[in-house]
Amino acid sequence: MGKIMDETQEFSILRVTRVGREEITDRVVTESPLTVWLNGSEVVTLLCSPTWQEPLAVGYLFSEELLRDRSEITALSLDREQGVVHLHTGEGRPPEAMHPAGRVVTSGSARATTSVTLSMPHGLERAQSAVQVTARAVMDLVQQFQHHSEVYMATHGVHSAALSDGERILVFAEDIGRHNAVDKVMGRCMLDGITTDDKLLVLSSRVSSEMLLKAARGRVPIVVSISAPTSLAVSWATDLRITLVGFARDNRMNVYSESWRIRDDG
Repeated sequence: MGKIMDETQEFSILRVTRVGREEITDRVVTESPLTVWLNGSEVVTLLCSPTWQEPLAVGYLFSEELLRDRSEITALSLDREQGVVHLHTGEGRPPEAMHPAGRVVTSGSARATTSVTLSMPHGLERAQSAVQVTARAVMDLVQQFQHHSEVYMATHGVHSAALSDGERILVFAEDIGRHNAVDKVMGRCMLDGITTDDKLLVLSSRVSSEMLLKAARGRVPIVVSISAPTSLAVSWATDLRITLVGFARDNRMNVYSESWRIRDDG
């Protein structure tokens, strides 16, 4: 219950149904701003859930290619009252000197600010992992994933993301923004030294091109979603040799690329 209290707020509301109306108390997911500073320069303000804010900042900077590795971080601090994260790297370069040019800002959940190129960025490595998982293991994992979020069950107002070894959930994060949820997972993995290049990334949201790129930058070989992929995500997953699974629910799934990583149960 403590997690729910931290991430939600209660409001008195009027509920209207076909049989009448009544005053009730409803629990609503909390939304708050987080401003990320890198080497003394303001990078972005994210609208997010008020938990795992340091991993969110680290994951966001990693997904934007402003941070490459945990070893680059020399200082990381959170001012929870002000909603500000300060991160410093050894080289101390300002963000404008590190950020690739020719970018556009995408729209998405919680005013997502992740920027991507209009074509697949150069320099991304194809997934090399030979890891495989059975179809039954994926279905069992998705069922575990869907029952993992207390906040979703209480509010239906957050997205979830998780990293798994194919049997159990290693890192689980949720946020009002689907991009933020993935960045939290990637940031936590970076801070805790958890390898991602032989793992599965499980998502509650649709897999768009920028979500696929987040997985690619983390060298994740298998992406599983209970929702749908976009055409660009399928195309890029194919090019990057990432196994992309969609509609993984109700004991079925669609495998859109690199299907050899999903083995038969026998």
